[in-house]
Amino acid sequence: MSILLESDANTPVQSHFDELTFRTTIVFLSVSLLSLAWLFVIDGVLSNLLDHLQPCPDACLNVYEPAEWSVVRWLTAIVLGILSGLPLMVHHFLRFAKPGLLPGEYRALRRWTWGGTAGVALLSAGMLGWLFPMAYDAGHRHHLSVNLVAQYNAVDILLYAVLSVWMLMIFTFTWMSLVFLGKGGLLNQQTAEYWRLRIYGIGTLLLLLSVPDYSTGLGLVLLLLYWSSSELIGSRWFTMVPSHFGISKTRLDHEGRKRRILIADCSCLGANAHYGVNPIEGYSMMRFGGICSSKTDRNRLMEHVLSNRISDVIVTGCDTAPCPERLKNNFNTLGTSLRGFDLMGLQNHRPGMPLRPQLDVEMSLVSLNDPFPEHGMPQRLVHLMKENSILAEEILLRENGPLGWSSFERDDVLLLRIEPESSQWSPMASLLLDTA
Repeated sequence: MSILLESDANTPVQSHFDELTFRTTIVFLSVSLLSLAWLFVIDGVLSNLLDHLQPCPDACLNVYEPAEWSVVRWLTAIVLGILSGLPLMVHHFLRFAKPGLLPGEYRALRRWTWGGTAGVALLSAGMLGWLFPMAYDAGHRHHLSVNLVAQYNAVDILLYAVLSVWMLMIFTFTWMSLVFLGKGGLLNQQTAEYWRLRIYGIGTLLLLLSVPDYSTGLGLVLLLLYWSSSELIGSRWFTMVPSHFGISKTRLDHEGRKRRILIADCSCLGANAHYGVNPIEGYSMMRFGGICSSKTDRNRLMEHVLSNRISDVIVTGCDTAPCPERLKNNFNTLGTSLRGFDLMGLQNHRPGMPLRPQLDVEMSLVSLNDPFPEHGMPQRLVHLMKENSILAEEILLRENGPLGWSSFERDDVLLLRIEPESSQWSPMASLLLDTA
């Protein structure tokens, strides 16, 4: 069963394969035709490139193995064909990926692909146009200073330049991935390890495969430079706490499963008087105008659940009954629990506005029996009372019954909702009496 956003359509899997085949065929044919076109002029391109790279004014370049030169010609034509078709490849890649991405993920991917493509093109042009001619010229002057005869392999001249550009592409795309993920809000203290493993893993593998066999010592230096530079660039976001929600602490339930709780602070279109409570340590929190009515809010909620591996979503205002079925089905597919505090129901017990809305939320957390054990509810209540200097007479146990709204209490009373069939009903009442 797949996850569907509000703007998604439930299309068969075969239609996605058909679209992938169509777009891949277009890209493959385009790159093949462009590579064949470059092959007709590749000798002139390589000749001009060697004239630009060679460090000596007279003839000092030789081809010692003609077979290697043939390989260089074909590979250069293919690389130029890929570079020429890169805009078309990026376009089809984004069009195919868009339906399967959340809005924030698509924006980050679009910035990464177009920005990375432009950045790599500019840096590669700078290396081939300025850096390598300068480096080769410095090496040639050193050879002349020690009375060496200047004879260079043309294949090696091109090979080192191409490998350096390839490694630059790996470095650049890694750096830009970190920047765009950070700017897009997907990279933070909570998701740092997730993205480190994926970005560094791919980059490290490509670098190890790119280093020539006779330059194994260079591989370690490149990896150290790759990791240190990436950590330096991403350090701003690796330690950043997201501004609009806190960090959800991983908890273990009675079965040993990892649980991460999100408090979805929903104003319920202005009906929830508890909206805007302060973040609570150990829980992530997001604020919404109306989850049941806003597609944007539901997409934001789904994006956060996916990015941070949330196992429990607790809505503050209602009991989640008004939430659309598609959202509930998506959470069932993810194995994420969707529940609600129903704080608007607590408002019905008071004639006016709650005087301590923050404590109402924390009292609702005390009564949460999943993932917390039910038998630990009295201890959690005692801990909350000590932390906030709450007296027993300030707390009123309340049945979650259909007629509970008919009796009004003072606006400063803290209401603790407990199911009448709960095994903790009597111990909780005895606890309050003993404390009083």
